Amino acid sequence: MKLLHKVIYFLSVLFAVCGTCQFDLACAEPKVPIDYTADKITYVQERKVVKGEGNVSIAYKGMSLKAERVIVHIETQDIYADGNVVFYYQGNAFTGEKVHFNYRTMTGDFIHAHGFTDPWYGKGETIKKTGSDEVQISNGYITTCDYEIPHFKICAKKIFIYPGDRIIARDVVVKIGNIPILWLPFYNRSLRDERERFSVVPGYNKRFGGFVLTGINFWIDPYLTGTIHNDYYTKRGYGFGVDTNYRIPVGLENSGDLKSYVIYDQDYNPTDVRYEDTRPRYRVGLNHAFQITPDTRAVGQLRLQSDPDIINDFFRDEFEREIQPENYVDITKSGQNYSLTLFARKRMDDIFTELERLPELRFILTKQRLWNSGFYYSTENNFSYLKYVPINANSYDSARFDSTHTISYPFKFLHFLNLEPYVGVRPTFYTNGVDSSNFTRAFFNTGVSALTKIHKTYPDFKSEFWEINQLRHVIETRVGYNYSHRTGKEIQEILQFDTIDSLDKLNQFRFGFRNILQTRREGKTIPLVDFEIYTYYHPSMDSPFVHRDGVDEYNNRHFSDIYYYLKLRPLEWIALDSRISHNPYTHTFDTVDTDVQVLYGDNWNISFRHRYVTTYDNPEIFENDEDINPDDLNNMVATELIYRINSNWVLKLFYRYDFGLGKLEQQEYTIFRDLHCWQVAFTFRQRPMRDDLTAFIVFRLKAYPEVPIKIGN
Repeated sequence: MKLLHKVIYFLSVLFAVCGTCQFDLACAEPKVPIDYTADKITYVQERKVVKGEGNVSIAYKGMSLKAERVIVHIETQDIYADGNVVFYYQGNAFTGEKVHFNYRTMTGDFIHAHGFTDPWYGKGETIKKTGSDEVQISNGYITTCDYEIPHFKICAKKIFIYPGDRIIARDVVVKIGNIPILWLPFYNRSLRDERERFSVVPGYNKRFGGFVLTGINFWIDPYLTGTIHNDYYTKRGYGFGVDTNYRIPVGLENSGDLKSYVIYDQDYNPTDVRYEDTRPRYRVGLNHAFQITPDTRAVGQLRLQSDPDIINDFFRDEFEREIQPENYVDITKSGQNYSLTLFARKRMDDIFTELERLPELRFILTKQRLWNSGFYYSTENNFSYLKYVPINANSYDSARFDSTHTISYPFKFLHFLNLEPYVGVRPTFYTNGVDSSNFTRAFFNTGVSALTKIHKTYPDFKSEFWEINQLRHVIETRVGYNYSHRTGKEIQEILQFDTIDSLDKLNQFRFGFRNILQTRREGKTIPLVDFEIYTYYHPSMDSPFVHRDGVDEYNNRHFSDIYYYLKLRPLEWIALDSRISHNPYTHTFDTVDTDVQVLYGDNWNISFRHRYVTTYDNPEIFENDEDINPDDLNNMVATELIYRINSNWVLKLFYRYDFGLGKLEQQEYTIFRDLHCWQVAFTFRQRPMRDDLTAFIVFRLKAYPEVPIKIGN
């Protein structure tokens, strides 16, 4: 029959009988409870020793130990244990045949032991815990594989583990199974850095040949981390780069990243003949953000590169996000009702056309009530020194001060109609024009917006299948009128920098209708259906339509396109968003932008995207049945399928087809295989329109699933 004893009580009775404190766990310290259970417990008073046999368990100060046999020396506070020893302390676990441990110093030796500190496993002839923050493994290895015979291991005579901080080893041999594949003189792995230590990506590309892309992550401290890239392309040559992420302990947030890459390209075919002999090719990129105060933030970006093609060639993902890089500094102070921004943009090389702003100062004041009246005032003021610098043409410049002032009076009419009339002025001063200098162009603006909004709630409407928990129906009707009268220079007399310079007189109505069905899911309001339709009407047909999607260039008809927006969330795992513009004169669609995503459980995910844009600005081409040039149409469909075949295999398919040209733009196939502690992915990608073909393999540790090492194309 198992005996259960609580040693804190057992010892306290013995110590009281003996009239001495020398049996306390620490005479100079307050007594700390120690829990001790075993099938059999024996106390040897003359030796001040407690012996436990059979299912022994000890818990003390966050430490726990289990074994078949344990001897505790009260005076020295040493524990000797053997037989299936398991030791836990602060999330770290150790097992061994025999253990000697001191629970005062929290140090000890584990013989023929295993250890675990998330996510690393270790094994050695001995594992020595030399303190609360250091563990030594002798003649052993570490791995993230939890198999008894791991798939891979990092072996060394001495391995030092600092839980929660880092792993250090010297004279290291990396093995797959028992086969040595790599020797390293030194190994230093941060446990605070969740990235893979290194990455090797072999593959083939039709334009680059065979390639091996390697990345080694480094972690100096929490304020400086990065990746060293060392790549080789059989057709292009060697490439080397360093990416760093840094934090400066000044201010609320002060961090950034610096990227560099250089390659002596052996087969560069530039898109611009000016760079035909460019060697070597390089890129440097710097991003920085500084939260100076809670309401003041500074951000900056620097981009330097040898030619216009290097980002597209070797860093395609960056190119798709930012086709033309910018160099700028932006400092913004944001208050509750205002914002003040100082902005500067400068062209650092002659690769791209750039609009320089040196500098630009912008002040915005949102709607503010004027005293106790019902009137509201808002303003936006912008002072800039602008310089347009094209690649192969003469530049031009001008200082410009643009100031907008608006007074509005919102009120409710007949308890259901929200009206907001407004008046405003917008003078703009220029120091230079096409053939003049120091002139002012001004606009007088007026208009009104009207909104009606009605809704009804159906609290008893429920559907388990459609995940509906009550229903709310909202209907909105909007009508607006905008009039703007220009005085001063015509558009063709003004140097064109941005949309401010192309403003013109305006006389238009806006008609819109919105229908919304909402429900509640997990405490959040979800739009089951959100449908909006609107259009613009121009009485005189002598100026372009201006709307939130930009400027409609048709200027010879009363109505603009009809714009539709649809958002569907019928189920939690289905989403559809669509924006469409329809030409009522040609009965054609000018733009179609649709996204559909279906995410069903953990087994499959389907996404569909359709982009259609026509660049025709002459409706008569459709009426005359003229041949349509495919270059003037952008009609692209992309679809992606991710399917989990089973727990070990995942398949990913991606297709992008250009219906305007009738050609497949891209196809991509990726298959993922779970190898227990590793994941491997094989990808085949083809872009027929670019005569581009790529295949590559990526291995990653499951313990560090992120893929921070950028591998370019």
